[in-house]
Order: sequence, then C-alpha cells, then structure tokens
Amino acid sequence: MLYVHVAEFSLRWALETLNSFHSLSVSKGGALFTTTMVFVKAKKGESSDALIRKFIRKISEEQLMQKIKDRQFYRSPSEIKKEKRKRRRGRR
Repeated sequence: MLYVHVAEFSLRWALETLNSFHSLSVSKGGALFTTTMVFVKAKKGESSDALIRKFIRKISEEQLMQKIKDRQFYRSPSEIKKEKRKRRRGRR
C-alpha cells in the first residue's frame, strides 16, 4: 500500500505513481490528529486509468480536497460565522 501525505506531495505525483501500484491510499492529518483515508483497490484486469478515475471520484465524494483547502490556514470563529451568514443570505 502506498501512503501519500497530500499536504507534502501533490495529487499529480500520487496519480503518476499509481501506474506501478495496485492500491493507493491518501492520509491527511488535520486538527486533533484526525486522518481521512481513501482506498482504491485494483480488480483483475482493471487499467490504471480506471483506478485514477475511481480515486478522483472518491476524493470528490468525500470532499477531501475541499477540507484540506479549508484547513490550510487558520480562520477565527468569527470569520467562520460570517461565511455561514453569507451563504445563508445567498440561499434566500
């Protein structure tokens, strides 16, 4: 199993190295040492392109990249509240 820390390496590198591995997991440490793991396992005869599509689909379903971007910089609680209010106003 290949472990890629998304904060240190680019997703492109992970996808390029997928050609030589049969499964890929991405581990991301965040606040309070939480970890999110995404597993993609190869079936017999499955191409690397299919694995890459599966991997990207799982990342988007779990909104992993969005969580990483949100936690990249510290935001104060007041900034978070302002953003929530702004989103609520847009829904009306």
